[in-house]
Amino acid sequence: LAAVLAVLVVAMPDPPRFWARLHGRDGASGGPVTVDEDATGVGALTRNPWPPGEWQLSCNGKGQGALPFFEGHTLLGAVPAILHGGPQDVAIIGLGTGGTAWAAACRPETADVTVYEIFGPQRRLLEAFRSRERYPPLEGFLRDPRIRIEVADGRNALERSARRFDLIEADPIFPDRAYSGNLYSVEFFRRCAGKLKPGGLVCTWAPTARIYASFHAAFPHVVGLENRSIVVGSNEPIPVDVEAWVARATSPAVVSYLGAELSQEVVKRVQKCKTLVRTGRRAVDLNHDLFPRDEFLTP
Repeated sequence: LAAVLAVLVVAMPDPPRFWARLHGRDGASGGPVTVDEDATGVGALTRNPWPPGEWQLSCNGKGQGALPFFEGHTLLGAVPAILHGGPQDVAIIGLGTGGTAWAAACRPETADVTVYEIFGPQRRLLEAFRSRERYPPLEGFLRDPRIRIEVADGRNALERSARRFDLIEADPIFPDRAYSGNLYSVEFFRRCAGKLKPGGLVCTWAPTARIYASFHAAFPHVVGLENRSIVVGSNEPIPVDVEAWVARATSPAVVSYLGAELSQEVVKRVQKCKTLVRTGRRAVDLNHDLFPRDEFLTP
């Protein structure tokens, strides 16, 4: 037995090679891979063979983002920042590859962006990527003195914080992922509502009817896109001022930060934002902390 164990110890690859193999990469034949591990889990950045030039971030084997930033993430961050009159303090739950938080910091009025991320390796993986590849938005994000990344359970940290925020949002997560129900429940949305400054906004992605209904149950005032890719709620009425939104999105400071192409995509979205009302009030079971129906794929 001792001899067998000795052979296993010698044959066992070191942690980076071990995790690289499990992520489908083995060096020259499989392409580059960056891995990181701590008590919160194992993360990897791997080059995506399709489309070329894209890198994928995975956390415990599940995809959590891409580099360059996925446009859907950046729009989810930028649009609510543009809708707010002047967001000074912003809270983002979930780091991913940083696209949502980076875009949420696009306004020059924003003084502080707190990013809560439960998965410890993510920032280190992004730092490792920055040393390997040049991608200016990520470099700017990691160097921005306004942005603070805290390794913590975002929902719990937000609840325990004495601070109030102008903008709160969660980086989008597929609703059937384990524990995603903690970020799509009525109780979570109500807790976010309780952490807003006057006139503050909460933004979410609402890919299911249950999430959309749960969001409406927490917020008396909701605006956004009809396809529910961006839904914004508040405790107070949200003025629908498309002209002001377009002016903010096309201001020199915002265009310089986001780039001309993304700024124009933001303009297209804010031009389509309007007051959202649950028409018909069709009976839909809500997502609750103790019964996250979407997470369980409940019919």
